[in-house]
Amino acid sequence: MHPTGPNIWISYGITAVVIAIVLAIRWKRMSKVRPLKLEHLWVFPALYGALATYLYATNPLQGRA
Repeated sequence: MHPTGPNIWISYGITAVVIAIVLAIRWKRMSKVRPLKLEHLWVFPALYGALATYLYATNPLQGRA
């Protein structure tokens, strides 16, 4: 169900406040210098590779045969 009338402005306002709070917290953390941990750099490529493998296994490419 989609809000109508004045309720839509309330939902937009709540969304904007939540996004502003999250951005303020992230902005504060970004100002601190943290060392790069080389032992953690493999995690995201491994997750993306696992996701790509799963998607290819469940939906193989279909072309002209």
